[in-house]
Amino acid sequence: AREYSPDAWAISLCLRSSGEPGVLLDGTPVTSLVRHFQDARFIGINCVSATMLAGQLRHLRGVCDPEISLAGYGNVGHADDEGGWVCTDAVDPERYADHAMEWVEAGAEIVGGCCGTTPETIRAMRRRLTT
Repeated sequence: AREYSPDAWAISLCLRSSGEPGVLLDGTPVTSLVRHFQDARFIGINCVSATMLAGQLRHLRGVCDPEISLAGYGNVGHADDEGGWVCTDAVDPERYADHAMEWVEAGAEIVGGCCGTTPETIRAMRRRLTT
């Protein structure tokens, strides 16, 4: 991405929803990678449970250059130990929007939806962000 669009590339990371913040699904700590992303337009976190995303964003804000923009795209649940899916309170669009406001407070300048969100989820976030 950097090679083809050096002034307009971005990256979004899929992190573990449980345990210590800032760990990719394969166990790689974000702290070992962020130096490679400092010239990105933004660094995002996606596909993390909406209920856990604020902590992940706070961690990322603490290890990134303060000038870099952060993005957060939460989902409405998390995988269980048997490989199923457990929805959280974020399945409700207004509750998801509550979580999105926490992401903004944690440093996200870009927010959106991931797995399980709907157009109503995005509308709820927009209403909250514009009031």
